[in-house]
Amino acid sequence: MSGLRRWCSSACLLVLLASSGCGSAPVLQPAAVESVSPVLEELLGPLQRSLDSRDRPAFLANFAPGEATRQGSQLFGNLRQFQAVRFRPAVQPNTLEVQWRVPGDAVATAQLIVLTFERSESGLVIGSLRPESRASVWLLGGTAVRTSARGTVIAPDTLVNARLTDWGRRLDRAATAVERSDLGSLDDGWNERLVVELPATGADYRALSSGTGVGAAAVTVCDNGSPRIVVNPTQLDAGRGYLDALLIHEAVHVATNAPCDPAGPQWVREGLAEWVAAEHSPSTRAYDREWVVWHLSRHQVPRSLPSDADFTGADDDEVLSAYALSALAVDVAVRRLGRTGAMTFLDGLSLPVPPEAGAVDDLTGWYRAELGRIAASG
Repeated sequence: MSGLRRWCSSACLLVLLASSGCGSAPVLQPAAVESVSPVLEELLGPLQRSLDSRDRPAFLANFAPGEATRQGSQLFGNLRQFQAVRFRPAVQPNTLEVQWRVPGDAVATAQLIVLTFERSESGLVIGSLRPESRASVWLLGGTAVRTSARGTVIAPDTLVNARLTDWGRRLDRAATAVERSDLGSLDDGWNERLVVELPATGADYRALSSGTGVGAAAVTVCDNGSPRIVVNPTQLDAGRGYLDALLIHEAVHVATNAPCDPAGPQWVREGLAEWVAAEHSPSTRAYDREWVVWHLSRHQVPRSLPSDADFTGADDDEVLSAYALSALAVDVAVRRLGRTGAMTFLDGLSLPVPPEAGAVDDLTGWYRAELGRIAASG
């Protein structure tokens, strides 16, 4: 079997939503700055006022002619679609902090931009700008923002309107499916909304995922405390059922805050996400069963639950089987302990004082027995 179907999650990228994404959100406090560069201080006010008033000519007047104006035009077009955009001085010299958010976020997100300056006849202007490190989606090209009932899709402005609408509906279905999955205390604090980014190119996907999980169908990242689902552009033309299951898997990571607080064993995070996706997708359930059978055809029944190392090997097939085995372990826990009991147990595995070893031993025994039955049935 190939690894093309693989969807990577927050655990692949160790990079809770708390309030309604449509209401006001806490704004990040600016970092302490002992002294702001005079040239930067001179530009902050004009930039903020022109963006707030949606005055494009006034905004572009702060940029040098040529490439800088092109960058400024893209910046204005993108940022005016976001909420609570604020320009603030950063600690680093000649560095601008841009705070922003979209419906679905519980907190503002910050992006650092390094600037150079030029003097023109009209005064000080920006000569160039570049991200200080990881680039936000709005620095990668023209951006379209679509708000749906359960969150926001951020996509290239070249994506046709109908496809953007489809992704908004897919986001709504995924959020609703996870909200109804009864995850107990595992999703406490989630605002039941998602933010999905659809980068235009493989290079943009690598930039948004910090270069991790390049071969994955999607990753869930933590961007300054805000979970983001980033979908690999190679998957955008996949079938509806597959993409729905993919988004449900990643939505579980958002709901459980896994990208921003990756506590507990990786098999719990990945197994739970895959198990919920399989609940809503018969094809995913069958696919995972095939990978369990594949694993047992090449190995003896494992003596323990999947380890974190099982998800980081060079063999894609072995990694895929780790996802499937983890989903099976969650399924066994639910069948033996009941849904409520299983969710409480799984949540306990991420606590500073985990459940007694005997409880984990019990689950391991049930898991091995189920694998033995599958192996015996061929």
